[in-house]
Amino acid sequence: YQRRVRELSMNGMQDNRLQEWRFGFFDCFSDCETCCVSLCCPCHQYGWNMAALDGEEENYLKHCLSFWFSGFVRATCFLGCIRRDQMRQKYALQGHPVTDFLAYLCCPCCALTQEAREIRFRENLVQQGIFASAPLPPTQTVQDHVDGPL
Repeated sequence: YQRRVRELSMNGMQDNRLQEWRFGFFDCFSDCETCCVSLCCPCHQYGWNMAALDGEEENYLKHCLSFWFSGFVRATCFLGCIRRDQMRQKYALQGHPVTDFLAYLCCPCCALTQEAREIRFRENLVQQGIFASAPLPPTQTVQDHVDGPL
């Protein structure tokens, strides 16, 4: 017997791959309501997204104001990049910090809409018991014994 290390993704299946985003970056118009909110009031959408991601609705105003203020100092791309990275880690999603930055640089409305839809979808799975209810690290290591080479 040889020991083999397997990684568990957030959905509990034995898998070492990152998951694809359920909703595409340019799928904004498939959810016109969220798209309009993201376009007309991005501070509100960002505040809602981050409060839902953190699981702390009482922090909505803090997130909303941080996004609003970041617009004045031209730091929205950096703030969005940091939080999008946290979202990718929480849900074990594919991506890279550079693409996160470019998403907010090129079309923050699309980025906010994609994040909102992804959060709603993933949190719905949590409520159904498909994902663990508490945020997990992107991967956990489990050791077991397996026949054959590594």
